[in-house]
Amino acid sequence: MTGEVGREAGLEDRGRLDGGGTRLVTRLKERYPWRSAPGVALLTVILFEFGDFPMMRQLLLGIRRRAERLVAQAPATLRP
Repeated sequence: MTGEVGREAGLEDRGRLDGGGTRLVTRLKERYPWRSAPGVALLTVILFEFGDFPMMRQLLLGIRRRAERLVAQAPATLRP
């Protein structure tokens, strides 16, 4: 790892799965500043590695609830 700090996050639609489900993958990429600021890097690791999972889970569950609600409200002629 270098001393440079860089962040990248994103959601990726993986499309339909067998059985009619779908998959949405989250990705988080971070360069930690170990050489220039090890304390900040350690705090960032703790926050991202342990805090990201419950936050992303809630985000994805919210997306799922909204999508399922929209499908339930759609006229039967528009349903797959």
